[in-house]
Amino acid sequence: MRFYQILILYCLGFTFCMPELFAQVYSGIKLHGIVADSTNKQPLPNASIYNDQNHNATVSNDEGAFEIHTDVLPVTLSISYVGYQTKKITVTDTTQHLSIVLSPASISLDPVVVDGDGAIQLIRKAFEKTYPHATRKYYGKGYIRQFTKEGNTYTGMQEAIFNGQWQSFAMTGWQPLQTRYANLEKSMISFTNFSFFSFMSTGYLPSNIVRKPITKKPDSLYDCRIIQYITGINMHEIAVIMCTPKSNKTHDMFAGKIFIDTENYDVLKLEGKILNFSFDLSGPLKLKDTEVNTIVNFKKTVDGAIVLDFADIKFTSKATFGFVTAKKLFYDAKILMYDYDDALSKEKYMIITPKIHDVGLMKNIPYSSDTWDRNTRISHTPLENEIIRSFERRKLISNYLR
Repeated sequence: MRFYQILILYCLGFTFCMPELFAQVYSGIKLHGIVADSTNKQPLPNASIYNDQNHNATVSNDEGAFEIHTDVLPVTLSISYVGYQTKKITVTDTTQHLSIVLSPASISLDPVVVDGDGAIQLIRKAFEKTYPHATRKYYGKGYIRQFTKEGNTYTGMQEAIFNGQWQSFAMTGWQPLQTRYANLEKSMISFTNFSFFSFMSTGYLPSNIVRKPITKKPDSLYDCRIIQYITGINMHEIAVIMCTPKSNKTHDMFAGKIFIDTENYDVLKLEGKILNFSFDLSGPLKLKDTEVNTIVNFKKTVDGAIVLDFADIKFTSKATFGFVTAKKLFYDAKILMYDYDDALSKEKYMIITPKIHDVGLMKNIPYSSDTWDRNTRISHTPLENEIIRSFERRKLISNYLR
């Protein structure tokens, strides 16, 4: 993909908020906890936590921690992670320490599992099930968070709460409701409009931005093989399929694992890299050793449709001037979709394109740290909290480019 722009400007700019909606905050009770693997006790990042009563949802952060809101107690939480057994817990007291352990699903590692033809057939069936509904639009509430870093210094952060329009190939429209961002004024790189690529990475069908193996003829572009089976929800068997592009195409291509339910052919998860990712740059600045890693989880709606649950996109590269390597760059985006509701289709959505001017959309809304303390959708790690507080102390957090 030829990405829209990277400018040698200030660091991070993004989105706008609607004034009349900015005052919407979550009241009630905030629950905290951590999700870990039952076998090795290591934290599980990207585990999904769902409030069965009010449909709030979140995911655990990079350290396995989470926070979620509820209106009343007791409340039932469902905790799930592809490859692990789903667990339900009932919380009756805000003082409870929610230490949740998930047990790995049973896994078959028999070498005979490795199967190329079986992988192709499963992918085709998944495509045949999904393609007739490829143009259907699903509407839900969303949250996006982005951090940028140059060398060892965090240079920017951005958070937004929005209504989202998602289709099986990408996030295609949105209505930002609340936002905040911060940037270091002496930052070398601007990631303005990088959110476009993050949103384009959230589907499982191929798009004109990122090619994926779930097509009518997956074997024309990919070598695919089943590398193992795991037991999923309702004891369904899930095939883990490794997909490798056959040639070094110039188009952005997904390479990695696809998780498909072998009984109903639902696509549950993509985990891998985006190959051939590139930018259009001007001036002496160049990027090299670029790598993009993605994890995208999907879930079922009440009517059985497969929709976006959560996406994690990590970008690393090195900025160079001529033969001089300047700094290592890092970008991390997390996108959470929750509370899907067709009633949200009545809202007005902006089409997500590479030409959207993120900074120009942000100028009408004041920033309130108290509001965001009550609206965090994905628990910050201690390091992320310190970054935010540091930006606040230096009065760098706002809603528009200074």
